[in-house]
Amino acid sequence: MDAHYSVELSQAFVAGEEELKKLTDLLSNRIGSFEICAHCTDNVSRTFKTVKELAAYENARGKSICRISISSRSDDFKKRAEIDLSGSRWRGISLDIEARDDVVSRLRTEIKDLVDGMRPWYTVLHRVDFQSIAIFAYLLLGFVLLFVVGFNWISVNNSQQQNPSGSALAQLVAYSGIAALFIMGLVMNRVRDSLFPRAVFLIGQGKTRFQHLERIQWGVVVAFLVSFAAGVTLAIW
Repeated sequence: MDAHYSVELSQAFVAGEEELKKLTDLLSNRIGSFEICAHCTDNVSRTFKTVKELAAYENARGKSICRISISSRSDDFKKRAEIDLSGSRWRGISLDIEARDDVVSRLRTEIKDLVDGMRPWYTVLHRVDFQSIAIFAYLLLGFVLLFVVGFNWISVNNSQQQNPSGSALAQLVAYSGIAALFIMGLVMNRVRDSLFPRAVFLIGQGKTRFQHLERIQWGVVVAFLVSFAAGVTLAIW
């Protein structure tokens, strides 16, 4: 009995030569011959036959790897599989396997075990959308204000309510607040993605770049958060 399994895992990951070698070994043993395609920031897709060839790629900043696809197919075309490692917020890691039911079930479990081990320590940060939080907070505040005014817990001057210029100004403030929160959420998402990237490929110069980024993560960001938390705790105490 044949089966088909396809899933997209929206998660952050760090993939180096060792992790990629394990993935290609699985596909080689369970499916057949494979091919590696690295999609780079210079809009060029580069193909490699082995992980060793990929590991020799310089991965310079101007043409750094942003996505890796590993595809495999059996000689009789009855089995195929593809693993797509992407830095996209919506895709992350995609798996697509088509083979006998037992092969699909075993390969699915083995690949997901490897993928789980590729999660960085900061993966939880990518489950947070700061834009959504900001808009939700604004809507919640608006609801609370309506509730307070509706129950007359705060008196409102009727003359101000009937003033067109005052009403227009209030609407302008409201829309400006939404726009400001939306932009703030967007900036916070961008800063998070820059300091804690969703996809990291430890290939060539990518290793050095990530080592430098780790020093910033622990030496600046984490140290600041710890100091801030300690200061708040002492202030409360």
